[in-house]
Amino acid sequence: MAALNNNIFPFLSLPGELRNPIYRHLLVGGPRLNDPRYAQILRTCKQINREATGILYAENIVRIAISSSDVLVYGLPLFSTGIPLQRIERLEIHIRPLSLSWDYKAVEPRELEANVLALCRSWPKHHALKKVTINLVWGVQSNISPQHYYYSTHGDPDEEAWILSPFSLLQNIKSVRIRSSIDAEVYRNLMDEMHGENEWEETV
Repeated sequence: MAALNNNIFPFLSLPGELRNPIYRHLLVGGPRLNDPRYAQILRTCKQINREATGILYAENIVRIAISSSDVLVYGLPLFSTGIPLQRIERLEIHIRPLSLSWDYKAVEPRELEANVLALCRSWPKHHALKKVTINLVWGVQSNISPQHYYYSTHGDPDEEAWILSPFSLLQNIKSVRIRSSIDAEVYRNLMDEMHGENEWEETV
C-alpha cells in the first residue's frame, strides 16, 4: 500500500484575494433554498472563522416565511435556530395570509399580525441590515375545493397596509422593496420609516 501523503496545504499562506473566493464557494448559496453551504470550515481555526463569518452573513440572502401559524427561516422556526440576527445584511420576507373565496380578508388576522410583530420586535435595534425585500402573496381558498388554495399577488390594500405596518419598527435600512397592493402613499410612508436617516434607494 502506498504511503499516505501527510503534507498539509498551507491555505492560510494564500493571499486574501484567493481565500475569499474559496469561502464564497463554500458558504454562499444559490437562488434555491436547498443549495448547500459548508459551514464546517468555520470550525477550522479562529482566523478562518473570523475571515469567513463575515462572508456567510453579508452575502447570503436569509429568507423568512411568515404565516398565521409560523415564522420560519429555511423551513425551521426562526426563534430556535440561533441565527445571530444582528449580523444579517440581506433579508427576504415572504408573508402568506390566507383568505376565503377571493374575499381578501385574512382568515386569522390576529395570529398573522402577532407573527409579523414578533419578527419586527425581535430584530436587534443595532443591526447590519442593508437590503430588505418583502413579498405579500395571498393564499385564496378555492370555491370548488375548499382544502386547496390559489396564490395571488393582488389583495385588499387596506388589509395589506395593516399586515405590513409592524415593519416600520425596522429602521435605518439602505435598500427596501415591498411587493404588495398597498396604496402609493402608504407604501412611500412605510418605506420612509424603514429608511430612516438613509438616502432613498428603492431597488434591491
